[in-house]
Order: sequence, then structure tokens, then C-alpha cells
Amino acid sequence: MTPEGGSGLLARLSRPIASRLCLRLYQGELGVSPDSYGRKIALAVLLSSALSSVPVALLVLRLCGLAAAAPELLLATGAAALSSWAIPAYLSVRPALSALGRRRACERELPFLTAFLAIASASGIPTQVALERLRRSAFLKAFRNEAQRIEKVRRLYALHPYDALVFEARQHPSERVRDLYFSVVAAQRQGDAVPSVLRDELMKVFSHLQGTIKTLSDKFSMIASAEMIAFILVPMGALTLGTVFSSAVSLPTIVAACIGLPSITAVLLSIMIDSSLPKELTTPVPLKGFSIALAALPLGAALSAIFWVAGIPVPAYLAFGAVLLSSLAAASLYYLPMRREVSQVLAALPAFTRLVAEEVKKGSSPGMSIIHFSEARAFNQHFDRFLHRISAFLKIGVPVSEVAEAVRAPWVVKAAFELIDESERMGSEPKSLDHLSELVSSLTLCMKALSSQTRLFTAVSYMNTLVLTFTTVVAVDVIGRLFAGALGSVSISLPFGLSFMTGSQFELAAAVAYLAVIYDAFLLGVVGGKLSRGGSVADGLMPAAVCVALSIAGFLAFRELGLIRFVFGV
Repeated sequence: MTPEGGSGLLARLSRPIASRLCLRLYQGELGVSPDSYGRKIALAVLLSSALSSVPVALLVLRLCGLAAAAPELLLATGAAALSSWAIPAYLSVRPALSALGRRRACERELPFLTAFLAIASASGIPTQVALERLRRSAFLKAFRNEAQRIEKVRRLYALHPYDALVFEARQHPSERVRDLYFSVVAAQRQGDAVPSVLRDELMKVFSHLQGTIKTLSDKFSMIASAEMIAFILVPMGALTLGTVFSSAVSLPTIVAACIGLPSITAVLLSIMIDSSLPKELTTPVPLKGFSIALAALPLGAALSAIFWVAGIPVPAYLAFGAVLLSSLAAASLYYLPMRREVSQVLAALPAFTRLVAEEVKKGSSPGMSIIHFSEARAFNQHFDRFLHRISAFLKIGVPVSEVAEAVRAPWVVKAAFELIDESERMGSEPKSLDHLSELVSSLTLCMKALSSQTRLFTAVSYMNTLVLTFTTVVAVDVIGRLFAGALGSVSISLPFGLSFMTGSQFELAAAVAYLAVIYDAFLLGVVGGKLSRGGSVADGLMPAAVCVALSIAGFLAFRELGLIRFVFGV
């Protein structure tokens, strides 16, 4: 068996893998040949198979009585063999994940690419020349890479620019991008009115965004149902059984139901939200503050354990909640000015682009229009500051694209200013910036529609937090304490090996349940805020702080002040 393949087992395994992954490797831009990548996966599969044969052989020898392999050895080798399959699994899905990332990046920039091509067409510049200018774009990075790929294909196969564009369109992972490429090439070759075709493509982009927003309500109802099941129903059932029958539901099972399942559900819901929200309408933020806020989780858990072991007369859940709440409040205050600035800058952008488009129709250049409005108009505090910095650099001859890269602003704003700069370089026609103005106005309307669709989801998280707190107190302090106090010390023979929970077991289970409520409230707030406040987990810090505060207030009212005992008469 040679490194290149031959007739060996590795070659026979790698050939079908390479042929199956060939297109995905090209779409994912991994920079590796299908043959070498197929051999890498085949080698990983062979090594994992060899490692998996070890625990199987040990188990067969143990069953046949030929060797006495310890159960610990079987468990260790089995775990190692199972984990070894993660490598070929990752190598298999890596091209698809890379292609998915490329598709999402392109679809996020697709509205601005369409507007850019419309501006170029209105200025009399063909599509292939516009794509060449796109190769130096500072903010349309995905399509800058696409333009470079098209140029490489053109040079490699000595193709006409439109043939290279069609070739890339056929291999592109995004159907929306393929449709745009095919429409533009067909319009150029048939001599149709390219600006009209691109205007229609812009309308298709807006229609797609509106359709996506309209379908979000169905997905939100599914997310709310998943939250109700994973955060309330399953933990309540586990606590009700666990605080009564210790042999039926053990403490690790309670931890898995009250902490493990909600954690997994929160991660899955976060991924679902990422795939549901249109990336064109979201603005990412740095996650440094969120990472620091997460450090409060182990710190609060350690402090709660110290309080529990030392017998300090402070509820462990209260110490954990206080640490977590203070950390979340500090991180929320860190992100609050940043998000306020983003919202104000985005709110002023539609009016600004409309004014620039009207000024260009009067004969002024886009650059001079920016300088004029920075001195003659006031929009809001944050947008005025951004505009003054842009105009200051314009006065000394620095291009807008280079200035915007050094100024803090949302990506949408920077991309819009880059298109304004490109329109000036291409010799803007009087109506060329109308496309950009329509784009920004439509995106702003879609953002408002998205906000109105998702605004109530934070309130759902608050309601679920209160329901979770109430049901936990009922399950632990009413049902569990009743059985543990009345029957825990009585010797009663129960069927199926069941036994009641003793007093010490009950106190430990109750402490774990209360800590789980605080932790689950944090997860509910993060998921609800991510969905309704901007699409980032950092946007969930403020709702998470509110949810943690609600859970603490619920414990104080229902448990410490005795409201639950008053309601149920226990």
C-alpha cells in the first residue's frame, strides 16, 4: 500500500469518501485535495476501528472465561474507543460546516452586494468590472473572497468572466447567491436592462427577509414549548419523585434533570435561534464581558458549598444568586452603552442615506454631501459623532472605506458608507444612490418588524422563571418535606425496592434543587434576551439578571416568608 493509494485497504476506503466530499471541500474552501482528505478520514476510521476492537476482545474473553478483565478496564477502554470516533466524525462534517459558514456569510452581505451591483450598473459599469472593484472591499469580506475565487477560476481555465461567474454559481452553497449570479449573467448576455433586473433582485432580497420574519412566530412557539418541558415539567417530575423515593430517583438523576437537561436545551435553543434569525438584521458584539460574567457560576457554586459545609445560616441558593446577580448586573452595564450606541446609529442611517441620495441628485458628490450634513444637520448624539469623524478624514483626502474601518460602528453602517464611497469612485449617477437608500430603509423596517415579533419572548422567560420557582418550592417544601418528615424515619416495606428519603438526603436534594432554579433562571434569561434583543448571548445578560432576581424574590416570598405554607396550609 503506497501513500498515494494503490490497491490497499486505505485506498479502497478513501476513494468513495473523496468522491462524496469533493463538492463540499470545494464549497468549504478548506484548501486540501479530495484524495488527501479522504485518506485522512479513512486512516482515522481504521485507527478508531482498531481501538474499538480492544474492549470488544476483552469483553469476549471475559464472557468466555479465558481472561478476567476488570470492569474498570472494560469501562476505560470502551470510553477511549467511543471517544476516538469523534475524530473521523469531525473530519466528515467539517466540509459541510465550512460550506455552511460560507453560505451564511454570503447571505448576510447579499443585500449590499445587490445594491452595489445596482449602483455600478446605474453608473454604466459592467458586472465583471464591478466584481473586480469588489476585490478590495473592506467590509463585504465574504464577497471579496468570492470575487477572488471567480478571478482565480477565470485565470486557471482561461474563461470569459461571465463563464467563470456561472461556474462559481453552479458550485456555490447558497441558492440565493446562485440565483443572483445567473440573473445578472443572463441580463448581461441578452442585453436586457441590468438595472431593472438588479432592482428586482433587491425586491427578492426584501421579500425573503419579510418571509423569514413572518415564519419566526411558529419557531418561537416551539422554543417556548421546549423551555416549558425542559426547564419546568421534567425538573418538577424528577424533584417530586426524588424528594419522596430516594431509591427511584437518586441525587445524580436530580442533577441531570434540573441542571444537565436545561443546559443542553439552552445550547440547542441558542443554535436554533442563530439559524432562525436573519444575519442581515443582527449586529454581533464582543463576548469578553459575557465570558467574565460566566466566571460567576463556579465562584457562586464554590461559595454556596462553603456556606453549606460550614453551616453558615445563609441559604446556599441565596449566596449563589447574589454572586451571579452582581456579576450579571456589572456585565449588563458594560454592554448597555454599546447597544444603545448601535441602536441610535442604526436609527439615523435611513434618514441620512435618503438625504445623501437627494443631494447627489442635485449635483453634489457623495463625499461633499457627507461633509455638508455633518456640519448642517443633527441626527443624534452617537451618529453625529460618527459622522464628524468621517467628515474630518474626508477633508484631508482619506477615503471613506479606510476611515470607517478605524471608527467603531455597526457593520451595516460601515458597509453603507463603503457603498457611498464606491459610488463616488465609479462616478455616481443622480439616481444611483436610490438603491442604497431603499436598501437601508427596507433593512430598518425589517429590524423593527423583527423586534416587534420577538419582544414578548423576554416576558415569557420571566414568566417561566416565576413558574419554575413556584413549582420547585411546592415539590420540595410541600410534597417532599411532608413525606420526608412523616415517613422518612418509619420502617415501611415498599414494593419494587422503593424507600423513602431520609432527612439528611432530603436537605441535600433540596439545596441542589434551589441552586438549580437559580442556574436555570440564568439560562432562561440568556435564551430569551438573545432571541428578543439582538441575536447575541451578550444581549441576554440583562434579562438573565432580571430572571435571577425574580427567582431570588420568589424564594424569599414563597419559602422564607412562608407564603407557600399559607397557601397550602402546611
